[in-house]
Amino acid sequence: MRCGATCSPRCGRERRVPRPPSEIESGIDAFLRHAAVERGLSPRTVEAYGRDLALLAGYLDRAAVRRLCDVAPDHLAGFASALARRGLAARSRARALVATRRLLRFAGASEAFRADPRRGVDSPRVDRTLPRVLRRDETAALIEAAGQGEGPLPLRDRAMLEVLYGAGLRVSELVGLPRAALEQRGGWLRVLGKGRVERMVPLGEPALESVARYLEEGWPVLA
Repeated sequence: MRCGATCSPRCGRERRVPRPPSEIESGIDAFLRHAAVERGLSPRTVEAYGRDLALLAGYLDRAAVRRLCDVAPDHLAGFASALARRGLAARSRARALVATRRLLRFAGASEAFRADPRRGVDSPRVDRTLPRVLRRDETAALIEAAGQGEGPLPLRDRAMLEVLYGAGLRVSELVGLPRAALEQRGGWLRVLGKGRVERMVPLGEPALESVARYLEEGWPVLA
């Protein structure tokens, strides 16, 4: 074979011209950029959605569906069955269907899909496992270990754990607490939770003592 414009002088073989992305693949790329930039999804979630939607693109190609706006609920049901035949775990299948629905809403699905996006599709049941919780003695040992040592950091760490344990705060709530959130005289903590809903949380004596000591001895050094 003679080398031409599409051939490298060294390889002696004709180069393969990359196939342009299909309309569905372009739509998936646009959705993933939207998910990462505008919706702020984590890189891991966007990467997982990318893998899931690559499976969707392959399924739709085999089903001769060329545009996302032509996807109907029956296609979604068929895709769910195809995922099950691949042996994917229920959690992975559920995530893939969530990614698919979000993609179709983003792209503007068919009238049939918009009318009833769940018709004919049973979401896989995902078993939920309860997290392991620390025993009381384990919690006490953790708090005690955090307070070991000299300087402001052990005081801070012990106070944080005492408040987490004693008030039942989320970590995000704890790290966002301003100095003015504590009403030390009454032993109350003003917490701004999800949806910017404010609540008053009582603090027990151990938490109050740890916080008071940190504010007196540790805060001035770290502030």
